[in-house]
This record gives sequence, structure tokens and C-alpha cells, in this order.
Amino acid sequence: MEERTRFQVTSNFAVNAEEDGTIVDYDEKTGIMIAKYKSGKCRAIDLSPNIVKNGGGGFFLSNQLETKLKVGSKFKQNDVLAYHKDFFTNDEFNNCRMNMGTLCKVALMSSYNTHEDATFITEKMSQDCATEMCFCKAATVGRNSNVFYIAKKGQEINIGDPLIQFDTSYEDESINTLLANLGEEDKENILEGARNEIKSKYSGMIEDIKIYSTVELDDLSPSLKSIVSKYYTEINRKKNFLNKYDPEAKDSVVKCGILCNETSSRIDPNMYGVIKGQKVEDGVLIEFYIKHTEPLEVGSKIANYTALKNTVCEIIPKGYEPYSEYRPDEEVSTFIATNSILNRMVPAILYVTLGNKCIIELKRHLEEIYDSKNIGSCRGKMEKMIYSFFTAFDKSGANTKKYSSKFKPMSDNEFKRYFDEFFKNENAYLVLDIVDYERTITMDDIEAAAKSINIPLYENVVTPFATMDKENAVVTPTPVPVGYLNEKRTQQTVMKKNGISTDISERSAITNQVTGKDKNGRESDLENIMLINWGLPSVMKELNSARADDSVMKQQMLRDIALNGYTKLEDMDDDIFNKTTLNAVDTYMIGMGLKSDLVTTGLMLPKTIKEEL
Repeated sequence: MEERTRFQVTSNFAVNAEEDGTIVDYDEKTGIMIAKYKSGKCRAIDLSPNIVKNGGGGFFLSNQLETKLKVGSKFKQNDVLAYHKDFFTNDEFNNCRMNMGTLCKVALMSSYNTHEDATFITEKMSQDCATEMCFCKAATVGRNSNVFYIAKKGQEINIGDPLIQFDTSYEDESINTLLANLGEEDKENILEGARNEIKSKYSGMIEDIKIYSTVELDDLSPSLKSIVSKYYTEINRKKNFLNKYDPEAKDSVVKCGILCNETSSRIDPNMYGVIKGQKVEDGVLIEFYIKHTEPLEVGSKIANYTALKNTVCEIIPKGYEPYSEYRPDEEVSTFIATNSILNRMVPAILYVTLGNKCIIELKRHLEEIYDSKNIGSCRGKMEKMIYSFFTAFDKSGANTKKYSSKFKPMSDNEFKRYFDEFFKNENAYLVLDIVDYERTITMDDIEAAAKSINIPLYENVVTPFATMDKENAVVTPTPVPVGYLNEKRTQQTVMKKNGISTDISERSAITNQVTGKDKNGRESDLENIMLINWGLPSVMKELNSARADDSVMKQQMLRDIALNGYTKLEDMDDDIFNKTTLNAVDTYMIGMGLKSDLVTTGLMLPKTIKEEL
């Protein structure tokens, strides 16, 4: 399945050859390689980073393909021409296979930190499962603005570092021209309150910069014109290179099979002067895409190979990682609770975990036997172990036949060259090929394979983190399943699921509830129920009035704090007609013909009652 995946995904992740052909050209500046098929058709492969939206993840990804081909390399139909650097691994041992996740040692058992869907991970696993994320920071620059500084693509930056510095764009171009020609000292004095600086909220590397201008180049200030024209030149170089191999697509956005939707001329904003959600009008929109590596942290979600999700509730500090008795120098990176396996209905995870252990330990046992200086003495032992292992693992004999037909015809030099590279490559294994419903495995097969190389499937696990005392670590009273599993980070990151609001100024005009970036300032129904149960009516009143939708009480509260340093609820005007959210709900219900006593006892709005009274 992992080898077939490249045929099922888009060319953003893998490019496969449609026919036999040759690599004929590569432009290092644009990162584009040209493959020419025997029919004469050309296929472009973009090897440069491409920024894409990560669906509902709330961030961007930098997709980049890599290849082992060079100019002059020949290929056959269905060969992989390029593949995503993170999602696929391509080598001579396992071909081009989809990566299933980070391979970690796991124990199938419960602990104090595996309640419900929770689990722990080690610091090493946190770093091994780190993800590269890109975040966009947009800057709108007026057409007459003088740009004093702009960060460059590939530049390392820290939080708070400036991305771009520019002055205010005045309608009268002569003002900006005058400012541009002033001496540095005079310019600093004049621009002290007019300089704009867009700072980075993230630490990392600027992966890409995209520019959109609503005005012609000649209408921009000299400094801004220089920046935009340089960007246009890069895009035109890419288009001209592709047009050379696909002249019929000169006016198309698809050239040689890749999308070229970057613009190298002015674009028109919508009727409101907006481009990509930013108010631009007569100016330039510059997007900075900042890439940084984010490790797993408390609150992160992981998927244990299959539909078995866990939420990280604890990260075990270095030096206190759990380990099993068979290989005590190797950490157990996480626990998977047995009740989670039952509730998620994925019992096959036991087969995968222990089956992986057999495959991994086979490689380690072969490496212990291997002697590159004396192939004649070790080759027989290695082949015997391989054939007996796969005979035990697969009763059909298909895998034994596969490896015997591979190794037996090899000369000693070929055998040596193969296993030299095999042991050097940490991702290379002698994999077990199975066919669902035809050639499957059972627990008996896994136990037989483990017995053939004399390894335990069930081990006692030592947990130093439980006591934080290495000398008095807790040991499981009975052996538990210990093996290896591919761990994956889910798309729903901590940043997407959780947030913090430091302001309550962004509000809905209808309900007066906080929205957008400030919406985390809301109190949920669960929090209100908790306040009632704890008998805290005053706290509840404060959180649901002066700190919520009652703007009158809010202003009175802020005024009293500014004047006196404190405020009292009884000193504020607690009028139900000022509760905007409550009045909005009451209005909706009256509009539906539903009578309530949320605000008034009848079917009249507060405004109507006040006017009549």
C-alpha cells in the first residue's frame, strides 16, 4: 500500500512518469526541472518550496519535492520523477514509499497519565515528531511610501524582529520625495512618529515572500518600485523558462503541467479595495511566510499509526524515560492504554506493534552477525536466519521465496555491497509483504517469528518518571506488549485548538460578544454552571456583566478603577436593558413569536416600552 500511494496523490506530493523519457534541463534559480517524454511532450517538475494552505489547520505548509535524477538521466514509465521530501522516502531497499510517521518504541499498557485519551511522550519523541509550519504576516504599503528595510527570503528572524520598515504614504508625492532625499538625522527627526514597522510574531526562517501591487510600477516610490520589479523579474524568469518547452501555453496559467498563478503585473482589488482579505486600495500587499519547527507539546494530539488518537498530557524529562528489560538503553517513547485500543476498535494495532518489533530486531540480529571483512563466514548464517525467520512469519512461503531469489544469485561482493548500504540506511528493513484476505498474519505467526530470532514480545517496563527516583523506579508487575509503531501528529495542533485573548475590544455589533482574536475571552456555559455550584454569584455577575456584554457597566468599572484604583459592583448601574447579548436573544425570540421573560414580560422590545412610558 505504501508503494502504491504515490499513484493516488496529486503532483504536489509525487510526480510519476507518464512515458519513458529523459531529464533534459534544470534551472537552478527557479528550481524547475524539465522531463521530456519519448512522444516529445515535456513535463516540468518544480523543486522549489511552494507555500500551501494546510486546510483547517490554521497555518501554511512549505511543500518541496526532491529527486535523485539529474540532467541526462533516463527513466521508464511509472518511475517516480520527484517526491515530497517529508511524506515519501525513496531508496533501493523499499522503493518510493509513503512515510507512515515517526517510528517509536511503545508499550501497550495503562498508567496514571493515560486516562481516557491522554498519554505521555518523551522529550526525544517530542523533537522527533516536530513539524515545520509556516505562518503568514501581511503588510500593506502605500504607493508613495519609502521603504527603509525589508527582510529577505531565507533570512533567520526572531520574535519582534522587523519584517519591513516604511514611512507613511502621503497623497502628495512631493512629500515622500522630500523625505527620501533628506539626510539621515533630519529624516529621523521628522519621521519619528510617522515610521511604520511590521514585526514578526514568530521565530524562524522567511520561507517565501509574495507581493501584489494594485498600481503600475512607474506609480510607485523608487524604493518600493525596486522591490516589486525584482519580484516581477523572478516570476517572469520562471514563465519564460516554461514557455520555452510549452510555447502553446504562453497565455495559460498551466505550463508544462505545473500551475503558474503568480502575477507579474498590477492586479485589481475588489470593490472595497481588498486583496486576500487585506485593505490595500492604491498600494502594495507584501506577504511574509515564516517557517519554524514546532515540536509536540502538552495539548498536542497524536495518532498511533491508525485511528487511535491520544492527547499529550505530559512530557517526560530527559533522564527519566521508561525503558524495557530487553533493551534497557533504548527508551519507550509513549504508552498506549489498552482500553483506548478497545474503545477505538483497533485491535490490529497489537499485530502491527509486535510485527514491527520482529522486523526491526531481525535487522539488529543480522548486523551482529555481519562481518564485512569476512563475508564467506557470515553470509551462510545471515541467509539461514533470514529464510527461517520469514518461513516462520509467512507460512505461504512467498516472502521466503522473495528473499532467496534475491540473495542466492548474488556474488559475495554484491552481497557485501548490498548489506553495507543496508546497515548504513536507518530506514532500510527486510519488510514482510502481505496480501489482505489472501496472505495475512496471525499472532501465532508473530510469535513464531519472534521465537526464530529469540526475542521477547512481552517485557517488564521500568518507569523512573513515576517516582522521579532512578534508584527506586516502578517496574510493571507483569510483562506487557512492547514493540514499535509509527506515530503521527494530527492536523489539529495546539495552536488551532487552544488560544489566549489579552483584549476584549473586538466585538460583534449585534450581540456585543467578543469575536475574532478576542473570542477566547468568553465564558462558557460549563464555567457558569461551575460558578453556581461553588456559590459565587458576585463573581458570576461580574463576569457576565461588566466584563461581558454590558458596555455601560464596563465603562463605569474602567472609570472607577482609573480614578480610585478599585470598583464595586453595587456602584454600577445594573440595568437589564443594557445587557446587549440578552436583548439580542430576546429580539430573535420575539421575531419568532416566542414569549419569554429574559428582558420584558410581553412581546415588546425595551426601546418600545421606554418610548411609550
